[in-house]
Amino acid sequence: MDATHKTSCTLSAFSYFKKALTLLKQGENQLALQYIDSAILFSSNCPFYIYQKIKFLVHINPLQCEKYILSQLNFLYRHASLYITCRSLHYYVKLAHSTPEALDSILSHLKLPNILGKHYSALLTQSVASLIPFIEETMVHDALDECIAYCDLVLKVHPTYEEIYYSKGTAYHLLYDLPKAVSCYKKALQLNPPNAMLCNLIGLALMELGQSEEALDYLTQATVLKPDNLDYALHVAECYYSTKKYKEAQVYLEDVRKRFPESLQTVFSLSHTYRIQNRKFLSNHYNRKIRKQLKKQKLISKMKSS
Repeated sequence: MDATHKTSCTLSAFSYFKKALTLLKQGENQLALQYIDSAILFSSNCPFYIYQKIKFLVHINPLQCEKYILSQLNFLYRHASLYITCRSLHYYVKLAHSTPEALDSILSHLKLPNILGKHYSALLTQSVASLIPFIEETMVHDALDECIAYCDLVLKVHPTYEEIYYSKGTAYHLLYDLPKAVSCYKKALQLNPPNAMLCNLIGLALMELGQSEEALDYLTQATVLKPDNLDYALHVAECYYSTKKYKEAQVYLEDVRKRFPESLQTVFSLSHTYRIQNRKFLSNHYNRKIRKQLKKQKLISKMKSS
């Protein structure tokens, strides 16, 4: 860049961009590219100017443009809007005459979701909401990595979509990537408090990670929000049990039994908790209650069938 051009611009990304446009119209292509590079360098929104450089290169040097898009595509996916990412991919496919198979290979090499290749063109004209049925479908068919990729595309446009964070967290949970599952669940809870189901899911994942104290906090929140949910209550007892706090588990289960007198699972858990504390009399006492209740249920079942 010569002295005249240096002094004609301030250190403003937009002023560099305007100068680049002027130079492009004047046919000074290489100098225009230097100015757009300066805009990229000085901007806090460099993805926008990277995209502008792509548009410059489409007309100046298509082959160079292909290579530049490939060099920037991963960065754009991480930091640019979904529109800019899809538009850049559209330019690449058009310039390279890329087949779906070749595009799939490129995206895999760049560690980008292959579903981007399936939908980039449609996403330029359709709402990202059109991807939501794919999230549901991939979850049903256990295509969990693909489900996460769809969730990411939606969240690029709607970063406060609580239900998508829940779906993404569920997919990570099923993949047993528990730290990421917890992170997604917590984000969903932050967007939609209070929520007993999310508190319960966070607690269960934390318990599996061995973070029992924090797990107990979330599981307890779930029972406070939904005191009529037996499963949530039993998860609290399980958390006590997992940390060998058998006395606390026993006291809690006695309370659960009063609230849910028909629950066989509660009686069974009490029997086991007493046995592990070597209190065999009480353990046998609850075993007898289980047998009595099972006989009663069988009798009721026979009466209904007759």
